[in-house]
Amino acid sequence: LQPDGSVPEIFRLFFPMNSVRNIDGVSEVLLAIQVTEMKDGVFISFGYNHLVADGSSMWKFFHDWSTICSNGQKRRVFTLLYSKDGSSTGSISRSVFRLRR
Repeated sequence: LQPDGSVPEIFRLFFPMNSVRNIDGVSEVLLAIQVTEMKDGVFISFGYNHLVADGSSMWKFFHDWSTICSNGQKRRVFTLLYSKDGSSTGSISRSVFRLRR
């Protein structure tokens, strides 16, 4: 990468949704995941609209997704860390999540 922050065009191919702005969420995809196969592994990238989730929520989603892909199961129920009104936290019922193979 260049010191001035410019990114060579070839690197842009690895990231979905490069030119999509948050305001475009009504007409563009809200989440894009791209898997690029390389000689010695894979590169997984994702882009999402910030109207859907914040950074910590997406990190939790990606971490849990990788855990499920690694061992086929998730150990604990997803915990809601923040509520809309700022009150105490709660849990989301497991029935909300339906994973299919």
